[in-house]
Formats: sequence, C-alpha cells, structure tokens
Amino acid sequence: LLRDVGGVRLVGHGGTTNGQHSEFAMVPERGFAFISMTNCGPNGPELNQRLSVWALEQFAGVVEEKPEPVLLGDEALMVYAGRYETVAAIVHVSAQAGRLAARVEVKPEMAALLRESGEELPEPEPVMLLGMLGGEGDRFVGADGPAKGLKGYFRRDATGSIDGLHLGGRLANKVAAGA
Repeated sequence: LLRDVGGVRLVGHGGTTNGQHSEFAMVPERGFAFISMTNCGPNGPELNQRLSVWALEQFAGVVEEKPEPVLLGDEALMVYAGRYETVAAIVHVSAQAGRLAARVEVKPEMAALLRESGEELPEPEPVMLLGMLGGEGDRFVGADGPAKGLKGYFRRDATGSIDGLHLGGRLANKVAAGA
C-alpha cells in the first residue's frame, strides 16, 4: 500500500488473522523500515498503529496530520449503509448518531473451514465507529475504540453509486443496501 505524507513516499501493509496483528511501514528515501506484531486482541491493531506513528516521527521525520471526522446527519450517511462482503467476512454498516457503525463477522463457511483445520475462531470484533472525512472521496477514519485512527474509504462505481468498502486493507463488495 503506497501513500505520500508531506511529500514523502511510504510503503506499508498490515495484517490480521485469528488474533494476530501486524503493521509494516517503510520510507525508502530515508532508509527506514518498521514492523510490529502482536497477538493481543482487540487492541493489537491500535498498539501497532501507535507504535508506527511514533517510529515514523522519531526515526524517519514523517509526521502525518491526524484527520478529524465531520459529523453528518444519519440521512446523509444512509448512502453508505448496507452489507459488504469479502471471501471471508461480512461487514454490516449502519448510520448511528452522525457516524457509521461497522460490525464485522466471519462468514459461516469460513468459520467451518477454520474449525475443520483446528484453528480457533477469532473473537467477534467490537462495533467500529467510523467518522467521514471532509474533502474529496468517500474517506473515513476510525473515530473511537480499537478502530481509532484506522483509515479507509468507500468505492464508487461508474454511475457514482457506492459499490465497495475498503476496510482494514481489504475491499469488501456491497451486496445489499442498508435499511
């Protein structure tokens, strides 16, 4: 995942599986790389995020502005509400007091595969509160709790309709509109 922060190119990626969380960040032009791994849930991603921000500032001189979400009315947020799916998970998104509430669940067929292979099922993730960001695009940031600071966006199709959700490094396709 590539991004620019203050004119500096960052390369990064994170990952999560069954309570294992990782974060990788690299700043090639500054000769810096960072990795953090934890098996702590549900706050492991927050720990990795905080460590990454600290390391980038202290050792690579990269300071990213913290995005401030804007409060929108629930009616304006309904365009994002719905059910989104990846091969392994279902994400239910609803409007809740000016924010989006996202609840992630493992698909039954994935849960069955995990059980068959002797894996433990991951703990259910707490509901994530997401705040929309101003400016271009349908970007959001985790507003509170373990998802605080998590960044993502909604994808639009050629007609301008929301057809996907990029959350936690994965793209989930919209399969049903919210009610």
